[in-house]
Amino acid sequence: MPDETCSRLTRRSTVKALDKDAHPVRFALVTSAGSSLVVAAIISGIDQILNNRFLMHQFPLWVFLLLGTVGIYVTGMALHLKQNGQDTRRGGQVFLILCAFTEKRWVAGLILEVLNSLDRRGLDLVLKTPERDYVHFGQVRHLQNLKRCRRRYVGGIISPAEPELLRPDVKAFCESVSYPVVFIDIAPFEAAEDYPAGTAFVGYASEDIGRCAADYVAEHAKKSRILCPGVLVIGSKLHIGRQAEFTNRLKVRFQYVDFTIDETGNYDRARARDIVHKNLQSREYVPNYIFCTNNEMALGAVDALSIADLGNDGSVVVVGVDGIPEARALIDSQKSPLRATVVQDSCRMTEIATDLLHKAMQGNHITKLNYLDPCIYSKN
Repeated sequence: MPDETCSRLTRRSTVKALDKDAHPVRFALVTSAGSSLVVAAIISGIDQILNNRFLMHQFPLWVFLLLGTVGIYVTGMALHLKQNGQDTRRGGQVFLILCAFTEKRWVAGLILEVLNSLDRRGLDLVLKTPERDYVHFGQVRHLQNLKRCRRRYVGGIISPAEPELLRPDVKAFCESVSYPVVFIDIAPFEAAEDYPAGTAFVGYASEDIGRCAADYVAEHAKKSRILCPGVLVIGSKLHIGRQAEFTNRLKVRFQYVDFTIDETGNYDRARARDIVHKNLQSREYVPNYIFCTNNEMALGAVDALSIADLGNDGSVVVVGVDGIPEARALIDSQKSPLRATVVQDSCRMTEIATDLLHKAMQGNHITKLNYLDPCIYSKN
């Protein structure tokens, strides 16, 4: 049901006491009591007409009033839940708010994993896509609409974009709804105590990913006897911890590293291709390593190296993040500059997230911060 339809439902009655959406229990009780009086009057009339001793003496009238009230109340609540989209047989609906959708291949796998994991628990998925990838204002609009129709859902999963800007809105939202919310992939808060009650995070720490990539580059350079590697880093401001920890780790491992850092990649393949092309044109030498903080940008780097006819001999090594199938296929071929990727297991992440959500829905305590360990996929 569209959000505007939900708004019309909440304004349908001008009498607040009988607003079935705002006060479902009060509405059911008032209407049940009135209906029970009608039922009692009918029973009394039939009893008087038939002069039935069974109705007159063996069961007082209040018994029928009680039974009628309970029956009508249960029926009214069932209809109310059905109208608000809550299927009592299935367990309800869970929304998923994504931070990116357009031309992001890892998203398709993530949605499928969430869908299957919720379905095994008897829950249905409602997908909320962003207006623009990795921009928070579309997510704010989703949160506002979800808040107005909060009774339709029993839980939510959010992959936040621009967490430093979204933080106040998502905190206010979580505190206003009565169901649990689990964040995945990107942590909206810095510390466990900042998370509202009934919320948690599941994902990979940016620093762990950067450290994992740096250790691979350091070991590869050591085996290749490269003492002062030249490194091009293509990142984005969303996961700034990845490139920061990557560079810090390499500074510890080597006496000198020639870094070129560009944080305008925005996880876009074409943008990363242009960045690599520009650097190849402006530098006197080709970098030994190119680290891209996701696989889309790593594929863009491979495109630029292919155009320049570089890297297939292993003189340039590209390292990415995510472990999407296309990246793994190129690594397996060993005929591409892409030689390694840091793997984030979306299946494990979503299974843990939906399990936490299900436990919280049942009233159980859940751990606020749930970090997973990344690993390197390579053929070396």
